[in-house]
Amino acid sequence: MRSLSRRRHGAVRQACHAARRGARPVGRRTAEPRAGDRPRVLGILPRRTASAGAYIGWMNPAKAYDYLSRSRVKVLDAVRSLTPEQYERRFAFGLNTIGRTLTHTMVSEWYYVERLLQRQVPPYEQWPIQDEQPPAFAVIDETWRAQAPRTRAAIEAERDWSRRVGWDGFADEQGRRFRVAATAGDLLAQLLFHEVHHRAQVMAMLREIGPPASPVEDIDYNAMMFERTPLVER
Repeated sequence: MRSLSRRRHGAVRQACHAARRGARPVGRRTAEPRAGDRPRVLGILPRRTASAGAYIGWMNPAKAYDYLSRSRVKVLDAVRSLTPEQYERRFAFGLNTIGRTLTHTMVSEWYYVERLLQRQVPPYEQWPIQDEQPPAFAVIDETWRAQAPRTRAAIEAERDWSRRVGWDGFADEQGRRFRVAATAGDLLAQLLFHEVHHRAQVMAMLREIGPPASPVEDIDYNAMMFERTPLVER
């Protein structure tokens, strides 16, 4: 699958912000673990076995990814209206262009799932898509639509979010390599938060471009995932 930046993000050499460094789980503050305690994921104690689509404590991992997918559709629909020049327009923040930002986010998702499944990841130079040379939007759109069901299936199939995973990382910008260790839950957290971070950058770029691009609105989790029933006035 596809690309990540070697210079800024080092083809996940820096673990795309945290996952490669085995960052501590994110969540509410808890007491320091004692000997024999099981790892906590996202601030909660996960069940060792969970049925498909089940909640892990307060969180349903597959539903969280469903939210990403639904909100992603709105972002991609806005990008679809851009000219090639607007798609490649340079900005002074993030990964500089919408094309590169989308490419980076899409291939990062693939990378995290490969690590979750403990598959062998080829060297960055062998990846079919690399974000230094983003493909046309049509390629991103088609590839991500095909990739998303596989990502969701991998998330739904996971039965132990406290499961430890590890891999030998790629060399960073200083040529150093590390053994990376994390939990399956850490990888899930990185996958979710990483897209939200870069999605916000794309939304800011769209707003700066202006027409024909429409600002992306109403993609809060509550707006897209909460149940709402019309009230009947009496």
